[in-house]
Amino acid sequence: MAKILVVDDDVITLQIVSSLLHKEGHAVQTATDALTALDYLDQEGFNLLITDANMPKISGYNLVTTLRKSLKHRNLPIIFMTARRSKPDVMRALDSGVDDYVIKPIEVAILSEKIKSLLEAKGTSAEHEKVELSAPAVFLLNLQVCEVNPLGLLLDSADSLPLDYKFKIASDIFSEINIKAPLLRVVGCAQNKNEHGRILIRTHFIGLSDEDKKALNAWIKTQKAA
Repeated sequence: MAKILVVDDDVITLQIVSSLLHKEGHAVQTATDALTALDYLDQEGFNLLITDANMPKISGYNLVTTLRKSLKHRNLPIIFMTARRSKPDVMRALDSGVDDYVIKPIEVAILSEKIKSLLEAKGTSAEHEKVELSAPAVFLLNLQVCEVNPLGLLLDSADSLPLDYKFKIASDIFSEINIKAPLLRVVGCAQNKNEHGRILIRTHFIGLSDEDKKALNAWIKTQKAA
Protein backbone atom coordinates (compact mmCIF):
# COMPACT_ATOMS: atom_id res chain seq x y z
CA MET A 1 0.00 0.00 0.00
CA ALA A 2 1.18 3.53 -0.78
CA LYS A 3 -0.01 7.06 -0.03
CA ILE A 4 -0.84 8.75 -3.34
CA LEU A 5 -1.80 12.34 -4.22
CA VAL A 6 -3.95 12.75 -7.37
CA VAL A 7 -4.29 16.22 -8.96
CA ASP A 8 -6.82 17.05 -11.69
CA ASP A 9 -9.32 19.86 -12.23
CA ASP A 10 -11.75 17.29 -13.68
CA VAL A 11 -13.76 15.82 -10.80
CA ILE A 12 -14.84 12.77 -12.80
CA THR A 13 -11.22 11.82 -13.52
CA LEU A 14 -10.41 12.21 -9.83
CA GLN A 15 -13.27 9.87 -8.93
CA ILE A 16 -12.17 7.23 -11.46
CA VAL A 17 -8.52 7.26 -10.41
CA SER A 18 -9.34 7.42 -6.69
CA SER A 19 -11.71 4.47 -6.98
CA LEU A 20 -9.02 2.41 -8.71
CA LEU A 21 -6.39 3.26 -6.11
CA HIS A 22 -8.71 2.58 -3.18
CA LYS A 23 -9.59 -0.85 -4.61
CA GLU A 24 -5.89 -1.68 -4.73
CA GLY A 25 -5.44 -0.73 -1.08
CA HIS A 26 -3.76 2.66 -1.48
CA ALA A 27 -4.46 5.73 0.66
CA VAL A 28 -5.57 8.56 -1.62
CA GLN A 29 -5.66 12.36 -1.31
CA THR A 30 -7.09 14.46 -4.16
CA ALA A 31 -6.65 18.08 -5.23
CA THR A 32 -8.28 20.06 -8.04
CA ASP A 33 -5.42 22.53 -8.55
CA ALA A 34 -1.64 22.75 -8.22
CA LEU A 35 -1.57 25.20 -5.29
CA THR A 36 -3.72 22.91 -3.16
CA ALA A 37 -1.48 20.01 -4.17
CA LEU A 38 1.62 21.92 -3.04
CA ASP A 39 -0.04 22.57 0.33
CA TYR A 40 -0.76 18.86 0.78
CA LEU A 41 2.78 17.92 -0.26
CA ASP A 42 4.30 20.34 2.26
CA GLN A 43 2.05 19.13 5.08
CA GLU A 44 2.09 15.38 4.46
CA GLY A 45 4.35 12.66 3.09
CA PHE A 46 3.34 10.93 -0.16
CA ASN A 47 4.82 7.95 -1.99
CA LEU A 48 3.56 9.00 -5.42
CA LEU A 49 2.01 11.94 -7.28
CA ILE A 50 -0.36 11.55 -10.23
CA THR A 51 -1.11 14.88 -11.91
CA ASP A 52 -3.03 16.20 -14.89
CA ALA A 53 -1.12 18.22 -17.49
CA ASN A 54 -3.58 21.01 -18.28
CA MET A 55 -4.98 22.85 -15.26
CA PRO A 56 -5.95 26.51 -14.69
CA LYS A 57 -3.45 29.01 -13.23
CA ILE A 58 -0.61 26.52 -12.64
CA SER A 59 -0.28 23.68 -15.15
CA GLY A 60 0.90 20.17 -14.38
CA TYR A 61 4.13 20.97 -16.22
CA ASN A 62 4.86 23.88 -13.89
CA LEU A 63 3.88 21.83 -10.85
CA VAL A 64 6.36 19.10 -11.78
CA THR A 65 9.10 21.62 -12.57
CA THR A 66 8.58 23.29 -9.17
CA LEU A 67 8.77 19.96 -7.35
CA ARG A 68 11.91 18.87 -9.18
CA LYS A 69 13.65 22.07 -8.01
CA SER A 70 12.67 21.39 -4.41
CA LEU A 71 15.03 19.59 -2.03
CA LYS A 72 12.06 18.03 -0.31
CA HIS A 73 10.24 16.70 -3.38
CA ARG A 74 12.85 16.34 -6.13
CA ASN A 75 12.80 12.51 -5.87
CA LEU A 76 9.02 12.10 -5.52
CA PRO A 77 7.75 9.57 -8.13
CA ILE A 78 5.40 11.37 -10.55
CA ILE A 79 3.00 10.05 -13.18
CA PHE A 80 1.58 12.50 -15.73
CA MET A 81 -1.98 12.27 -17.09
CA THR A 82 -2.53 13.91 -20.48
CA ALA A 83 -4.92 13.73 -23.41
CA ARG A 84 -2.08 14.68 -25.75
CA ARG A 85 -0.28 11.74 -27.31
CA SER A 86 2.03 13.34 -29.90
CA LYS A 87 5.77 12.77 -29.52
CA PRO A 88 6.55 16.47 -28.72
CA ASP A 89 3.91 16.45 -25.96
CA VAL A 90 5.27 13.22 -24.49
CA MET A 91 8.84 14.55 -24.62
CA ARG A 92 7.74 17.79 -22.95
CA ALA A 93 6.21 15.76 -20.11
CA LEU A 94 9.36 13.69 -19.66
CA ASP A 95 11.61 16.75 -19.89
CA SER A 96 9.62 18.47 -17.12
CA GLY A 97 10.73 15.68 -14.77
CA VAL A 98 7.92 13.11 -14.69
CA ASP A 99 8.82 9.45 -14.25
CA ASP A 100 6.00 8.10 -16.44
CA TYR A 101 2.78 9.16 -18.16
CA VAL A 102 -0.65 7.80 -19.10
CA ILE A 103 -2.91 8.91 -21.92
CA LYS A 104 -6.50 10.02 -21.27
CA PRO A 105 -9.06 8.49 -21.27
CA ILE A 106 -7.41 6.45 -18.53
CA GLU A 107 -7.07 2.71 -19.10
CA VAL A 108 -7.30 1.21 -15.63
CA ALA A 109 -5.00 -1.78 -16.28
CA ILE A 110 -2.25 0.41 -17.75
CA LEU A 111 -2.36 2.94 -14.90
CA SER A 112 -2.36 0.16 -12.32
CA GLU A 113 0.71 -1.46 -13.86
CA LYS A 114 2.59 1.84 -14.13
CA ILE A 115 1.90 2.64 -10.47
CA LYS A 116 3.07 -0.79 -9.37
CA SER A 117 6.24 -0.66 -11.49
CA LEU A 118 7.15 2.87 -10.42
CA LEU A 119 6.67 2.21 -6.70
CA GLU A 120 8.78 -0.95 -6.92
CA ALA A 121 11.49 0.83 -8.94
CA LYS A 122 11.61 3.78 -6.54
CA GLY A 123 11.40 1.58 -3.45
CA THR A 124 8.58 3.74 -2.09
CA SER A 125 6.08 1.06 -1.13
CA ALA A 126 4.44 1.86 2.20
CA GLU A 127 4.72 -1.83 3.13
CA HIS A 128 8.29 -1.35 4.39
CA GLU A 129 8.78 -1.51 8.13
CA LYS A 130 8.78 1.85 9.81
CA VAL A 131 9.18 3.43 13.22
CA GLU A 132 6.97 6.36 14.19
CA LEU A 133 8.61 8.91 16.48
CA SER A 134 8.88 12.57 17.29
CA ALA A 135 12.42 13.93 17.00
CA PRO A 136 13.63 17.49 16.34
CA ALA A 137 15.22 18.12 12.94
CA VAL A 138 16.47 21.10 10.96
CA PHE A 139 15.81 21.71 7.25
CA LEU A 140 19.16 23.00 5.93
CA LEU A 141 19.26 25.36 2.94
CA ASN A 142 22.11 27.74 2.20
CA LEU A 143 20.49 31.19 2.08
CA GLN A 144 21.66 34.78 1.93
CA VAL A 145 19.39 37.66 2.94
CA CYS A 146 19.74 40.29 0.22
CA GLU A 147 16.74 42.53 0.94
CA VAL A 148 14.54 43.43 3.91
CA ASN A 149 11.26 45.27 3.40
CA PRO A 150 8.07 45.80 5.47
CA LEU A 151 6.42 42.79 3.81
CA GLY A 152 9.22 40.24 3.99
CA LEU A 153 12.66 39.15 2.81
CA LEU A 154 14.36 38.53 -0.51
CA LEU A 155 16.65 35.50 -0.20
CA ASP A 156 19.43 34.25 -2.47
CA SER A 157 19.52 30.45 -2.67
CA ALA A 158 21.01 27.55 -4.61
CA ASP A 159 17.56 25.92 -4.76
CA SER A 160 14.03 27.19 -5.26
CA LEU A 161 11.11 26.55 -2.93
CA PRO A 162 7.48 25.92 -3.96
CA LEU A 163 5.00 28.79 -3.93
CA ASP A 164 3.23 29.26 -0.58
CA TYR A 165 5.89 27.14 1.18
CA LYS A 166 6.16 28.21 4.84
CA PHE A 167 9.40 28.09 6.82
CA LYS A 168 11.65 29.90 9.31
CA ILE A 169 15.30 30.88 9.03
CA ALA A 170 17.96 31.71 11.62
CA SER A 171 19.69 35.02 10.95
CA ASP A 172 21.51 37.70 12.96
CA ILE A 173 19.40 40.25 11.08
CA PHE A 174 16.44 39.54 13.38
CA SER A 175 18.53 40.18 16.49
CA GLU A 176 19.69 43.44 14.95
CA ILE A 177 16.08 44.46 14.28
CA ASN A 178 15.19 43.19 17.77
CA ILE A 179 12.39 40.83 16.71
CA LYS A 180 11.96 37.06 16.91
CA ALA A 181 12.47 35.09 13.71
CA PRO A 182 9.05 35.20 12.00
CA LEU A 183 7.42 32.57 9.82
CA LEU A 184 8.04 33.21 6.12
CA ARG A 185 5.86 32.31 3.13
CA VAL A 186 7.25 31.94 -0.41
CA VAL A 187 5.46 34.27 -2.85
CA GLY A 188 7.81 33.94 -5.81
CA CYS A 189 11.05 32.49 -7.18
CA ALA A 190 13.19 33.76 -10.07
CA GLN A 191 16.63 33.25 -11.52
CA ASN A 192 19.26 35.59 -10.07
CA LYS A 193 20.49 37.50 -13.12
CA ASN A 194 23.68 38.53 -11.31
CA GLU A 195 24.63 35.02 -10.10
CA HIS A 196 24.45 32.11 -12.55
CA GLY A 197 22.66 29.10 -11.10
CA ARG A 198 21.32 31.01 -8.10
CA ILE A 199 17.65 31.59 -7.23
CA LEU A 200 16.01 34.66 -5.70
CA ILE A 201 13.20 33.68 -3.32
CA ARG A 202 10.68 36.40 -2.46
CA THR A 203 8.99 35.84 0.93
CA HIS A 204 6.36 37.55 3.07
CA PHE A 205 6.23 37.61 6.86
CA ILE A 206 3.42 35.66 8.55
CA GLY A 207 2.00 36.66 11.93
CA LEU A 208 4.27 39.64 12.55
CA SER A 209 2.93 41.53 15.60
CA ASP A 210 2.23 45.27 15.52
CA GLU A 211 5.17 45.80 17.87
CA ASP A 212 7.51 43.83 15.58
CA LYS A 213 6.20 45.74 12.54
CA LYS A 214 7.08 49.03 14.25
CA ALA A 215 10.56 47.76 15.11
CA LEU A 216 11.04 46.54 11.54
CA ASN A 217 9.92 49.82 9.94
CA ALA A 218 12.11 51.83 12.32
CA TRP A 219 15.13 49.65 11.49
CA ILE A 220 14.55 50.03 7.75
CA LYS A 221 14.36 53.83 8.07
CA THR A 222 17.59 53.82 10.11
CA GLN A 223 19.39 51.73 7.49
CA LYS A 224 18.23 53.95 4.63
CA ALA A 225 19.34 57.05 6.49
CA ALA A 226 22.79 55.64 7.25
